[in-house]
Formats: sequence, C-alpha cells, structure tokens
Amino acid sequence: MKNSKITTIIDALEGVAADNGYELVDIELGGSGRHAMLRVYLDRSQGLTLDDIADANSWVSAAIEQLDPFKGSYTLEVSSPGIDRPLRTIEHFRRAQGQEVQVMLEPFAAADGPKADKDGAGRKATKARKSKPKARKAAVSRRADNPDDSRAVDKADGVSRDDSTTTADRAHKAKAERADNLDSALSCEQSAGGERLKYTGTLLDVDASNGLVQIEVDGRPIALPYSRIKKAHIRGRVDFDSRKEA
Repeated sequence: MKNSKITTIIDALEGVAADNGYELVDIELGGSGRHAMLRVYLDRSQGLTLDDIADANSWVSAAIEQLDPFKGSYTLEVSSPGIDRPLRTIEHFRRAQGQEVQVMLEPFAAADGPKADKDGAGRKATKARKSKPKARKAAVSRRADNPDDSRAVDKADGVSRDDSTTTADRAHKAKAERADNLDSALSCEQSAGGERLKYTGTLLDVDASNGLVQIEVDGRPIALPYSRIKKAHIRGRVDFDSRKEA
C-alpha cells in the first residue's frame, strides 16, 4: 500500500513515461525537509543507456516541478531498476514468475481495519464461513425429522442432496479448499514474535481475479494478498564464477 504522496507522484509520472517510450517501474521517497530525495526507476524494452537516463531526467523534472509535491528543495535521481528490480504492479509480478522475490506486507490491522477492508474479504469472509455450517446443520435436521423426503434441499447452496453424508463430505472438502487457498491471505502466517510481514521465496503464480500473489517459502506455497504488499523486489544474484570464466 503506497502513501498518498507516492501515489500522487506515480499517477503523475506513469502517463508521461509511457508518452516518452519508458515504463515507470517504481519510485522511492527518502529524507525529509530540505534533504528530501526522490528516486525514480524507469525502464525500456531494450534497456536503458546513459543517454536515455539523461533524456528522462528532463521530462521527469518538468513533471515533478509542475506537481510540486515537496515544500522545499529536493534531490531527484533517475535510475534503471537494477538486478533487485522493484515489483509494484500485477504485471510486474507476472513477469517475475519463477524468480526469487522478497515481499514485505503492511501490518494486518493497518491494511485491513474495519474502515478499510482492502482485501474485499477478511472479517466478512470469516463470518460467511461460520454461517454456512449452521445452514447445513439445519438442512440435515430437516432430513432426519422427515426420512421420507429423500430430495431435501440444502439451503446453504441451493443444490439437492440425497443424504446428510453427502452434504457433510462436501462441507468438509469446501472447508479444506478454502483453507488451502485463503488461509495465509486472510489471516497471515504467524511467526514466534507475532504477525509475519516479510517473505522470501520463489514467485509461483499471480491470481489477479482474487488479488493473490503466491510464493513458495521453505517448500510450502503461501498466498499473499496483493493489496497488503507494501514493498517487493526481485532478489538479484550475480554469478561471479561465470564472470571469472568469461
């Protein structure tokens, strides 16, 4: 989740970058007051040259001056993403599939408080899961009271069931599937010291429709909510042995 100033700058630069043939990868803010620093990461399909960076510096400066996001002076740096490439958009994560990444999450309370449930799930999804078993129990009770009614309808999902065993099996399977897919995303994996916010592993998949980014950590797939990602980047590695051989 980006703060309002970062979001404003990204919105201002993204279109300008595209018009000039560049991709805005990400921005970083640092320092404060007179020592404020803005770092802008750009890229092109063919990569960046020093001339490209010099050219980009002029239109980035013009766009920032027009926006005027800082009260005083600031330092502007325009750079290529480097090997530790930042991951900001869903498309960035898609391109990084199969690579080792590091993801930092916003604290659960900050990202998913009662006034701003960014996941579109969270507590509401938990309540829904609690209410469905009650509905299934009610349907089973009706069938027990009326054994002649072999086509009783399970009110929980509106599908006919021939006996209570089928309903119970289906409920168990659905619960297991929800646990596998959403456990980490809705409640976040806990570490010994509390909520775990930092994950490092191989990026496996991106589920844009459900807003989930799946990475493998210690041999186990974990689904992280995209809306709670504070910062992420590829963990670039340099093979010094191959460089020596070259």
